[in-house]
Amino acid sequence: MLRHFQNQLNQGAKLLVFQALSAVIIALAWSLIDSPSQGVAFMIGALAVALGQFLQSVVAFTGGLRGAAPWFGRLLLGVLLKWVLVFSIMLAGMKWIAPVPLAALAGLVFSLLVIQLFNYFDAKVKRGS
Repeated sequence: MLRHFQNQLNQGAKLLVFQALSAVIIALAWSLIDSPSQGVAFMIGALAVALGQFLQSVVAFTGGLRGAAPWFGRLLLGVLLKWVLVFSIMLAGMKWIAPVPLAALAGLVFSLLVIQLFNYFDAKVKRGS
């Protein structure tokens, strides 16, 4: 079971790297096509969710083996901390987001979509590991 938790932490790190790289590529393209402020706002939105998701993964899958209730508590705490971090980053980046809110929301939605696609294609639980 500990190996399963370690595998989930590794998947969380892979997801963070994948989200960050894809956000940087799209933000650079958006900066070249429209304006640098749009790219920065997209990057803030996307990286806020990426960092929040990684924090959720770390909180949920560390702490050793416990019963279902403590693990569920860690999962809920991770979800709460994820969204607090996302909104804190978005609030801190309001200087760059305020002129172009659509780009920041597009980055946030893009990053949430990447999480779902990553879980669908890559994070399958393999039996026997």
